[in-house]
Amino acid sequence: KRSLAAIIGQVPWDTLGFPPDDKQREELRELLEAREPFRGFEAKALNEQGKVIFALMNATPHFDEAGRFKGHYGTTIDQTSIVEAKARATTFERRFISAMENLGQSVVIWDAEARLVYCNSPYERNAPPGVVEFLKPGLTFEAFLQKHVESIDFHLGPEDKEDWIAAALANRTKETVAARRGQRHIEIRRIPCDDGSIIELYRDTTEHLKNEERAIQAQKMETIGQLT
Repeated sequence: KRSLAAIIGQVPWDTLGFPPDDKQREELRELLEAREPFRGFEAKALNEQGKVIFALMNATPHFDEAGRFKGHYGTTIDQTSIVEAKARATTFERRFISAMENLGQSVVIWDAEARLVYCNSPYERNAPPGVVEFLKPGLTFEAFLQKHVESIDFHLGPEDKEDWIAAALANRTKETVAARRGQRHIEIRRIPCDDGSIIELYRDTTEHLKNEERAIQAQKMETIGQLT
């Protein structure tokens, strides 16, 4: 019986559309020439239409009674749609993160189980020093609150700190929350998502509140002037 190479003029690793100097072509050649089973070989090649395809290959070598190599038997699974979907997801993630980084305000995302998914650079820059080092994906909201209350001098006793954490946990899904960060006033707006995750947007309202207070004082002075 004639071999595949003798019939079509190509060895197996030439039939998949690998460029001559492609690293995967050499890896596949080594696997086939070793005559040992292989599993999960990820191949990228060109089909007859010149389109890039991705495949997952599993194969086992077979030999005749004289020990002559007869070929590999196995499966090739088309992974193209999966690889392309992952590539689209990666592209979307990069664009999303870029948008969050350039939003101009602090952003934090928690998943449905109240675990940290993401926080942008503006949030990290403004977070309490004792909290920043713990801002890693997977940090629970309760652990975040504990680090937060420990890192800021609230002048609270142990029981008061526990009450503060309990109140913050109870308000976790509240749409708008007013907070203090030193002398700064912060407004936290929460946006619930369909999957149960929550996006938090932080806005510094200090100057806005000061302007409101100035306007109120000015109005009072104007009213007093009218009465005198």
